[in-house]
Amino acid sequence: GIERMKKYDNLFGYGELSGIDVPGEVPGFFPTKEWKKDRFGEQWYLGDDYNSSIGQGYITVTALQIVNSIATVANGGTLYVPQVVAAEKSVDGSTKWYTPQAKRSGFIAPDILQVVREGMRETVTEGTAQPLKDLPVEVAGKTGTAQFGSQEKTQGWFVSYAPYQSPELALVILFEGQDKTETYNGVPVTKEVYAWYFSDEQKQKRAERAQDAAKE
Repeated sequence: GIERMKKYDNLFGYGELSGIDVPGEVPGFFPTKEWKKDRFGEQWYLGDDYNSSIGQGYITVTALQIVNSIATVANGGTLYVPQVVAAEKSVDGSTKWYTPQAKRSGFIAPDILQVVREGMRETVTEGTAQPLKDLPVEVAGKTGTAQFGSQEKTQGWFVSYAPYQSPELALVILFEGQDKTETYNGVPVTKEVYAWYFSDEQKQKRAERAQDAAKE
């Protein structure tokens, strides 16, 4: 039912502000039976449950909420407050590093998260994102299509994380206003990003930055 769906969607960060350190964030929206009655004068039907269960109907989300919820699945069940700023460097040369802050954790059973991760991995190994199979790292992900407006256009989504067993990066790619026949545009872009991020050159740069941070 919609009450349980709303409960768990809220726990994963939907329908609320993430607290990211930039202005202009919006909370998205998750409906209730009472809201539909007040808004449209109609009761809540079983079909509304079905629509909501696949993210359609009255639900609205942001790309940030999508990728943050998938990062929560990937990391084992901790929802973090997203950060843009990693550190502040003062005029005297000292650096203040910001530590990620957990918003909530332990709200979902580990075995359930594992089932979700396995399903996302199968999207790449035998589903709609198979072009990612030949990357140097194992990727888990999910394609999606969101209808909007009265035109026959869609928003094409692909959300993912990698490496599958020890995640470092969660990524969302959104194609706005694509033709309904162009379903998986986000997959090739995702492939380019991961190929760059996990290249030897970029891995070396990340290792050097980690060493610098440890010295501070």
